[in-house]
Amino acid sequence: MSLPNLAFRATISCRVGASSDIDNAVHLLDGDITGLDTFVLFVHGFNDSQKFADCAYRQFLALFSSQLNGSARPNVVRFFWPGDQPNAIKSTLDYVGARDHAIVSARLLAEFLAAHAATLPTGLNLDVVAHSMGNRIILETWKQLRATSAPVNVRTLCLMAAAVTTSSIEDASGGPHSLWSEAASIAHSAVMSSTGDDVLRFAFPPGETLCHEGFFPEAVGRFGHPAGVIWSSHASFNRFGHSDYWVTPDSALVAAAAMNYGVPRTTPSGELPLNNSATINVIASNSIGSNAIGLSPSSPCKGL
Repeated sequence: MSLPNLAFRATISCRVGASSDIDNAVHLLDGDITGLDTFVLFVHGFNDSQKFADCAYRQFLALFSSQLNGSARPNVVRFFWPGDQPNAIKSTLDYVGARDHAIVSARLLAEFLAAHAATLPTGLNLDVVAHSMGNRIILETWKQLRATSAPVNVRTLCLMAAAVTTSSIEDASGGPHSLWSEAASIAHSAVMSSTGDDVLRFAFPPGETLCHEGFFPEAVGRFGHPAGVIWSSHASFNRFGHSDYWVTPDSALVAAAAMNYGVPRTTPSGELPLNNSATINVIASNSIGSNAIGLSPSSPCKGL
């Protein structure tokens, strides 16, 4: 059975970030979501080609499905956005251009979801699994949906290796860079972090500095900050590289538990319950042997 795929892809022909580089709307590549009032949305991150993201999504879905303990698998929709370029070196280095695409992607995704929700009698409920810069897209999407009072509800957000500044989550001012209200308004947010993530350690701070969003800021996905009342749960996988979350059972378990699909929400080893919400019982796997950037060596997606 094929999964519905939403797409917003670059047609890289001019400088990245120019309006002529990108499609003017999110559209369905294939599948049908007519009448779907609840689904799980997968969102990839920076510098992921559509082929790579598709492979990662399929692996994660298989792991996620294995955690459902007899529950029916929910509807899953996969989102592809232009976080990469054909030239691998330029794609890796152009963080600012990808961030600009992420902001535009968020606006277009919000428009698409609002239009779909308007066709439903009771609105749209979303559970989201996002990775890296995909978390910025979802929080910006949610910000725009809330601003327009669209009949969309983000019930669960699973933040894997979130390339989002902790300062934007701490900032409750409601200003243009503040994402505090968006994070706080999601009923269940499960943040997954790794101090072994070299992308968030070395590439994220200068990239965000070039985007004028702080001076070498810290990413949420490094330590799971800010601690306190924002996140419903926090799982530390400190041996994970940046993309290992897509291909390991532990993160799929966190996602299934956060969405309450057949897995009890209990307190993880070494973690305290946050904001009096249920948290997740996860013990980090020792199967990841290094802190290298990218997927684990056993992943068939490696090298795409």
